Amino acid sequence: MAFSNYKDNRSSGIIQAPYRFVPLSKLVVIPEWAEQVSHDKPFKDGICGELELLITTQGDVCVGGEQTPSSEQSAGIVNFFKTPDGQPAIPASSLKGMLRNVLEIATFSRFKQVEDQKLGVRDISQSQNFYTKAITKESPKAGWLTFKNSEWVITPCKYVRVHQQEIINNFNINYDDWKNLKTIRQRYSTLTICPNVKFEDKFESKNGKSLAKLNNSGSIKGQLVVTGQPGPAFKDNKSAKKYEFIFFSENQDSLTISAKVMSGFKQIHADTDEWKFWQKNISQLKYGIPVFYHTNTDGSVRSLGLALMYKLAYDNSIHDAIGHTSSKHIKFSNADFSDLLFGFIEDDSALRGRVNIGLGFLNQNEFHLTKTMPTVLSSPKATYYPLYIRQTSNKDFNQLMQNNAELSGWKRYPVKPVDILPPPDKSTPKVQVRFETLPENTQFSSKIRFHNLRPVELGALIWVLDFGGRTELRHQIGIGKPYGLGQVSLAIDNGAIKLRRNNHQNIDDVELFLMACRQEFIDYMENIFKSINQSWEKSGEIKALLGYAKYDNQSQNLEYLSTPKAYADLRKKEYLDEFMEEFHQYKPTNIESSTIDFSYHNKLDAQMMTVKEIIAIKQAEEKRKEQKKTATEEERTLLELEDFIAQAEIEVTKTIKGNASKKFKQAFENNWSYFDDEQKIRFKEHAKRVMDLIDDKALGKLINKINNAD
Repeated sequence: MAFSNYKDNRSSGIIQAPYRFVPLSKLVVIPEWAEQVSHDKPFKDGICGELELLITTQGDVCVGGEQTPSSEQSAGIVNFFKTPDGQPAIPASSLKGMLRNVLEIATFSRFKQVEDQKLGVRDISQSQNFYTKAITKESPKAGWLTFKNSEWVITPCKYVRVHQQEIINNFNINYDDWKNLKTIRQRYSTLTICPNVKFEDKFESKNGKSLAKLNNSGSIKGQLVVTGQPGPAFKDNKSAKKYEFIFFSENQDSLTISAKVMSGFKQIHADTDEWKFWQKNISQLKYGIPVFYHTNTDGSVRSLGLALMYKLAYDNSIHDAIGHTSSKHIKFSNADFSDLLFGFIEDDSALRGRVNIGLGFLNQNEFHLTKTMPTVLSSPKATYYPLYIRQTSNKDFNQLMQNNAELSGWKRYPVKPVDILPPPDKSTPKVQVRFETLPENTQFSSKIRFHNLRPVELGALIWVLDFGGRTELRHQIGIGKPYGLGQVSLAIDNGAIKLRRNNHQNIDDVELFLMACRQEFIDYMENIFKSINQSWEKSGEIKALLGYAKYDNQSQNLEYLSTPKAYADLRKKEYLDEFMEEFHQYKPTNIESSTIDFSYHNKLDAQMMTVKEIIAIKQAEEKRKEQKKTATEEERTLLELEDFIAQAEIEVTKTIKGNASKKFKQAFENNWSYFDDEQKIRFKEHAKRVMDLIDDKALGKLINKINNAD
């Protein structure tokens, strides 16, 4: 295996991540024939058939199967998926997911396979950002959270801070023992849960904070509330957390929490150790779960959390942000391209897919499985708004508190050289993992069967397989994409194509037929964009999709930063321009679907002729390339002029028009006296052809001179 040696050349001023985003478009394409799709009623121009898909690894690949758990002594292992007889294989679901994602982007389908959730934020990177303003605008209140009479309520109480040294002294705990108690589970196992304490009615004031003095004969009773200890212990670092809390003087008037606020709280805390701890021990709680909260002007609960500087639920959920781009992404009206091909279940509507992908079987008798070095899988944080929220302004970061915030789009991992990073020095085997991989040039095959597809739909599927004939581009599958694993190329086995048209017309050349279907799809998408004076292939979405699929061994900034703190340090306004340039450089299509004509007219017969012409041009280009290898200087000049004219026949661009006179002048001055009679005739023919294509005064004078030359 060719894993590159890792060098930590990352610097704190460079924004890095192994993923990028294809921007999310306001345009959502809903084919006008969507309501006509059926397995039982054939389209007149429908096509059924079977393709043999060849999958070739372009580097080390791991498609996850059974996993060996990690232990204190050894890293876990993600084994390659295998059939019951022990042969490596690629699950059909993995292939389908890979292809569907590219199809969704290429066809401007809905951005729908995203779970709606409320995210939380705790951002103290700057003293006056949106989070600190929301949390510190008014001091947090304290209370006990309970579930009464089928609703969640908070019973308010007072609170005061207490230094951890006071707790250590009062409960006779050794400091070294205390510093090892990092979580509330560990601390409460030593203290008991929210133990009763007494303290003086006169508080010690320090740094503007009132601090309680614990005293077993104190006049005030309360319950000690502790939270976890992020980072070092209080004696080991001046900026470390030093204070815990005493809740006291309970108020019997409870505050009801709205379903929306409680839903946000639960979504943020559901998977945290703290919430799991309180849920497990809720029967032991005399007063309830200790929480901090803020209220609205009318006294209702606005937000709550399990710490003083708690995670704040964003005002907008993930689906809210998607809706800010276009409500069509999340509100189902009819099936899009990906739905029509691969099927869907949504609300009261459903459709079985008309494309079926089979298991990817190994195409060779011998295979060589190896394991990577141990690494630590990073967990992408969707709450990191500089990346996951589209940044459009140089004033400040957009985030989900704003009612116009939009998601960055479809997440993609740009293909890059394999670079398995060694685990951090402080990590233990318990959190490490190794991947079982197959090497480059391992080949699998899979059957793609389809039923009753219209030519434009089959063309979309064919385009997705090799990105429209761009065989140098790569798909990605399996695990380890952030490290460059999973790169594959796809091709159709032309000797195993089976096609049948619903109208029973013969298909004489199946390869040509598939290329014509692909061209039918390209023209369909281009016609949609032509109505808004834009180009589909030149749109930000397609340029991003193709750009990230191109292998680049000079790839930069495609690794995770070394620590979470490094990302936090970059979450400052002075880095906004760099975030925009690196992660939000592709511009989305900002045209609403209501202004577009989606009508489709079958032009397959014409496409067959177009494809033949394209093939002929490519064959001529290949022939000229071969001829140039052995041609004389004079012959090479004529062949290069033929290439130039061929480009002009496709489109006379500004560059071609500007270079025409220069190219023919150089050819005339450098080669005319060396041309033989046959070459002079060809040169004059080329001059006439370019004159017919390009209207330019200087070129016209030159061509007249060429025509009059002996």
